[in-house]
Amino acid sequence: MVEGTPVKKNSVSTCAHFLVNQTSSDTFKIKYTAISHRNNQPVTFIVDGTVSDDILAQWQLVGYKEAFGPFKHVILSPNYDSSLAMIVCGNGNPRFIPRGEIAMIWSRQKTLPEAELNDLKTKLGEYIDKETLLPVNNINC
Repeated sequence: MVEGTPVKKNSVSTCAHFLVNQTSSDTFKIKYTAISHRNNQPVTFIVDGTVSDDILAQWQLVGYKEAFGPFKHVILSPNYDSSLAMIVCGNGNPRFIPRGEIAMIWSRQKTLPEAELNDLKTKLGEYIDKETLLPVNNINC
């Protein structure tokens, strides 16, 4: 991940990485790892999702029994060889996503060319205040 909106405070985790696996024709699993912006410790979420009319997924923090969701995921401008923009809608669950939604820009590299990054920010700007996107520090990851 190269940019994202904060979930709760005014910072984002570092070294954010997503590993996506298709588990069937209409299901997927994501392993999200990062260094937490709260305590500078590693965190891992497992995301189990389905694809039908909507993309819905539950997020579970490893080590906790409770899963959060399901949340609607909206993928914008996917280029599966390099990048995509995504919005995760909070579905009225302020406990996990207090701001209503989070936005992310994913990249297969630690950075994106400025033109591509700005294009994805513009697309996200149709749904969120793109000024709330913060760069993810992927140095030394």
